[in-house]
Amino acid sequence: SPRALSNVVVAGFAILLLVRPSDRWSRTALAVGLVVSVWFEAPRIGNHWLVAGMVAAAALVARPWRSDEQWWTQFAPTARVLLLVFYSFAAFAKLNAGFFDRSASCVRYFTNEMTGMGGIPEIPPGSVAVLLLAIATACVELSIPVLLLVPATRRIGVATGVVFHSLIALDLVHH
Repeated sequence: SPRALSNVVVAGFAILLLVRPSDRWSRTALAVGLVVSVWFEAPRIGNHWLVAGMVAAAALVARPWRSDEQWWTQFAPTARVLLLVFYSFAAFAKLNAGFFDRSASCVRYFTNEMTGMGGIPEIPPGSVAVLLLAIATACVELSIPVLLLVPATRRIGVATGVVFHSLIALDLVHH
């Protein structure tokens, strides 16, 4: 399908950019590939992929084929605002009664999917563990935009986001 092919192409361009991080054409190819992939994913698109597509569109507006310094000067402020706005809304969305409901929280569902692959027993509905996981998740998600806003803690915010989302990505069942 075009959707699957576009995702494979994006993965290839991402690997190429990792191997050659300063290559303008690799950067341009990845940005174009992401925008095309978003097109094929729509209208059923995940919010994370939508963020990636919007950042890629911002990269194209900044003309990624230009020199590193020229491109980065135009791209970075827009990318930061997009990331902060999306991440703030995602974090704010956790602040609802359903997320902290020990019998119905999605935290329990996703944790059980992830840990079930490793043979770890399920967390039962209504348990204190569900509430503690929901609180921990909300604290991490709410801290990331704050950490990203403050230049002195920006690297910690990026590291926290990468670690947090890497853990979430371990849930291969959900993908």
